[in-house]
Amino acid sequence: MKHVKSGSYLIYQSMIFALFLISGAVKFIFSDIDFPLDITLLLSSLIFVDILYNMSTKSILIKKLSANQILFLLSYLAFYLLMAMSLFYTKSISYGNGKTFFFILNLISFCYPFFMKNFEHKVFFKIMVVPLILVSIWFLAKRYLSWYAPSPETRIFYKQFTGNYLLLCNAIAFCVLYYIYQKKYLFSLALFVLIIALGGRGPILFLILLVAYWKIHTMINIKVNVKIVKRIGYALLLLPPFLYFFWGYIANAFKVGLGRITSFLNYEQDASVLSRFYYFDFAVEKIFSSIQSFFFGHGIGSFGIMYNGIDKREFPHNIFLEAWFELGLVGFLLTIIIFVFPILVYHKKSLFIKLMCVYFLMHSLKSGSLDGMRFMSGVYGMLIFFDYGIFNEKK
Repeated sequence: MKHVKSGSYLIYQSMIFALFLISGAVKFIFSDIDFPLDITLLLSSLIFVDILYNMSTKSILIKKLSANQILFLLSYLAFYLLMAMSLFYTKSISYGNGKTFFFILNLISFCYPFFMKNFEHKVFFKIMVVPLILVSIWFLAKRYLSWYAPSPETRIFYKQFTGNYLLLCNAIAFCVLYYIYQKKYLFSLALFVLIIALGGRGPILFLILLVAYWKIHTMINIKVNVKIVKRIGYALLLLPPFLYFFWGYIANAFKVGLGRITSFLNYEQDASVLSRFYYFDFAVEKIFSSIQSFFFGHGIGSFGIMYNGIDKREFPHNIFLEAWFELGLVGFLLTIIIFVFPILVYHKKSLFIKLMCVYFLMHSLKSGSLDGMRFMSGVYGMLIFFDYGIFNEKK
């Protein structure tokens, strides 16, 4: 009976962690149905209670932190302390306080892997990928109905969820790498197609680069599987009639995603790409504007009010640049320790989880923000605190 309870508890931990990581990406659907609770806060509360439970029962003392784990944990705590201290001189009054408070979610995400008894990775990814697929389809359906419905009467009004497509793409990319690791290539390909439909340019490029490196690095020889070849053949036979009857719907569903990808090639006329250069120029100019800004930054949450004069969420789309702008040189160095060093230190751990950290590292250079790296923090927590054989790789 004790073993059953223990097994159920392990599954419970993996489930709430998976749902917590994707909660930001799927939250908009709960707004659509007027769900009365914030699911991110609900799940973070469950995780926080579980952490307190482990600490109170002293069961976590079975684990011992290594010197490197202590370094990374203290660096993360020091980063948060630096954020709190910068509230005394930040130019942002409202947003700065909120940004500091909600950064606790990143800290919880980073630390929770240490408190997990074990990691049921198959349960974790099943719980993660099913909601992501369903919510992505809902996202695409809403986008189709609101933009491409032929009659205005059929168009529906929906609440704004700007940026959710990118959160969905990042979470799905995590699943793509996992199922490639599990050698479920067709399912991984289907998830990759879903990312294309959503229009995540960065995730598409990063996945192509990482998977190419992965296959070259591991020198995998692809063996012909007769069953897979037959399945592909049957699918190709069904594909033409399917495309014939549903081409109009498919074309509209992929139109926005493919449009974003092609616009990236013509970056001189792409507002999204150009804005990154404006952010970069402004941030660098203000960082080096004075000795104080260089060493101490302008304070947490200050980028928005300094960039456009409004005390709201705005960021330079680069967490290292954002940390230096708002928290100074120390904040910049701490982000290097937290997000670059672990990849170098844990070089013998699963290549899959390391590649996912590299994925988020590349993403953080293009679109990352300090208050939006809950998923990234969780993945780094896995790399740092999980045991070496957690994914049962063959040696």
